[in-house]
Amino acid sequence: MKRRDLSDSELSTVIKHRQDSMSWLAIEKETGMPRRTIKRAYDEWESEQSQKKPDEPRVEDVWELRRKHIDSLIRIAEVLIENISIPDSPSIDMLAKDRLDRIWSNDILQQLPIDKLANNDDRNARIQSMTHSFKLLFHSLKTHTKGKVDWYPLSQWSYAWDLCIADLHNLDAQSEKQLNDFFGQTQNLLQDIKRDSGNKNAIKTIVANLRRILWSRITHQQLDSWSPVVQIVALKDRKQGVVWYGRPSDVILRFKEARLAYKTSDIINKVAKNLCLERYLNIIGQLTTEVGIIQGAIEKLSASLSSDVLRPIIEQSRCELCPV
Repeated sequence: MKRRDLSDSELSTVIKHRQDSMSWLAIEKETGMPRRTIKRAYDEWESEQSQKKPDEPRVEDVWELRRKHIDSLIRIAEVLIENISIPDSPSIDMLAKDRLDRIWSNDILQQLPIDKLANNDDRNARIQSMTHSFKLLFHSLKTHTKGKVDWYPLSQWSYAWDLCIADLHNLDAQSEKQLNDFFGQTQNLLQDIKRDSGNKNAIKTIVANLRRILWSRITHQQLDSWSPVVQIVALKDRKQGVVWYGRPSDVILRFKEARLAYKTSDIINKVAKNLCLERYLNIIGQLTTEVGIIQGAIEKLSASLSSDVLRPIIEQSRCELCPV
């Protein structure tokens, strides 16, 4: 008797029924084909499947995964450089480690609009997960560039930044002490300033603005010749404003009485001048040196971690996250 072979469609039907856990007898009744024929065809097909090697990824797929991995590492380097730049107004509570930790979450937040996530728990869980992934990629970047990129400038940046934070705290303390000394020379002057400006924390407001102004002058190398840090401008509400010198929109305090505005402005400029005198021997000088170290470290890292430098290095090396 001539052996009967199943057509492709018949074999597919048998395979489907067997995968649905049908018995050979039930399949025979369903298809009208002899049990011996369908069982022989199924066993042959199953034997062929067991002898096949697992599918290997196509070369094109591997290269695409490799390209995406390289692009991710280059993006990590870009994010790092973008976020270690010298800020216009530094947070005095954020040390180098805090800034580095927040680099990844800041970049993630730009990619994950709040309205795209169901709730805060989902949002926080996603951020934590992606932050972990970013840190793994940063470790991967260091692995690829070991011995080829000098990472010491990042350590210099971290050390100098922490010194800056300590010195900015000291600057605040010196500023507050001198302001209180000057205001204390005139009876009830500070009380009058708080009352007329409507700011009960006038001293702290002035200290914070002095820090920002002097930091700006240090980072923009504007300390070689002395000039006032604040001035008086007439405001639209008929008040007198003590503002940043040359930046009338940056109002520090508003006064109804002009004499209080001028007295406050005079004292702020005296304190700033005192802080800047002999700056190469005092806290302003220390900050100037530290900012110079930070700027130099950023320049070196920017050159070492540019896309043109990194891409060939990564392409010729491997890490644990590289596609097979």
